[in-house]
Amino acid sequence: MTQQLQEFIYASEDFRGKSEKLAQSIEINSFLLADSSTEKAGQRNTILSKLCRQAAQAKEAGNAMEAAMQNLEKELAAVRDRQYQQQKEMQQSKGQEKGASR
Repeated sequence: MTQQLQEFIYASEDFRGKSEKLAQSIEINSFLLADSSTEKAGQRNTILSKLCRQAAQAKEAGNAMEAAMQNLEKELAAVRDRQYQQQKEMQQSKGQEKGASR
């Protein structure tokens, strides 16, 4: 497995974990966020702050996953280019062999 593929897998797992954690926090705290009473204002602010932090972490993980995906795409393009060049060289060498045997 290539370095870029390993980085992408790690980044995607990290993103998935942080996104799931954010979704769970939103679900768990939705009842409190919906409560507009002034007594719960402090708790709401604390929860909103926590959710914002988790959202920022998920966004950062998403950006890392996107960068890893771009690196993986670059590696794939380079591999395809190398394969094309190798095939081209093989065809040229076969053509030279045929020419030499005549």
